[in-house]
Amino acid sequence: MPLYDIKNISVRINSTNIIRGLSLIIEKGEFVNIIGPSGSGKSTFLRLLNRLSSISSGEINYCGENINEINPVLLRKEVGFVFQKPYLFGETVKENIEYSSNIHNLAVDKDYIFNMLEQLNLERSILEKNCKDLSGGEQQRICLIRTLMLKPRVLLLDEITSSLDPVNTKIVEEFITKIYNDWGITIVLVTHDLQQTKRMGKRTIFLEKGKVLKDAETNSYFKEQSQDQINDFFNEWW
Repeated sequence: MPLYDIKNISVRINSTNIIRGLSLIIEKGEFVNIIGPSGSGKSTFLRLLNRLSSISSGEINYCGENINEINPVLLRKEVGFVFQKPYLFGETVKENIEYSSNIHNLAVDKDYIFNMLEQLNLERSILEKNCKDLSGGEQQRICLIRTLMLKPRVLLLDEITSSLDPVNTKIVEEFITKIYNDWGITIVLVTHDLQQTKRMGKRTIFLEKGKVLKDAETNSYFKEQSQDQINDFFNEWW
């Protein structure tokens, strides 16, 4: 049984078709890149996978069940989402990280938190910091930890390194790769970064005007085009 079985879905907002008759399957344990030009429906597609957005027609099945029939709170416990722009609330980092556990009445695993902080090159003392005093890179890493507190089966990442410097990007990429390898988690990554696309997902899906233009194993995807063609392709749209 596929993790996601997506059948002929469309998303229409006002008079604009964002997603157009899109069908694909995502298997458990896959690491998928979603790429494409601005306005191609990448982020909208990602949001559909945990019901942050809704389809206009078609069907999305998650683990064999129509996604619209799954309690969204329970779905989002299994399907975590990290946004491009980090959003922290309350005052301290500790409040943010413990939030997910608290709303689900789960015990807070401090060793788990300390381990993730270490892997993301953050000191334990950051837990007591006020959120407004964090750098952008620190904020994004805290959002990632907050999402992972529930140990989701699926991790949806929407251009989460687009505003990070190369050092923070490397830290986050290495961490994501490690949890993918260690947890057997399914990851769907939206990115506009050509080199990141090559480094990360095992499968790359290119969206254009809300449709799948190409779907291939990542290494094969780039071997089938010359480097000049690839550079022109990305430079034209990003």
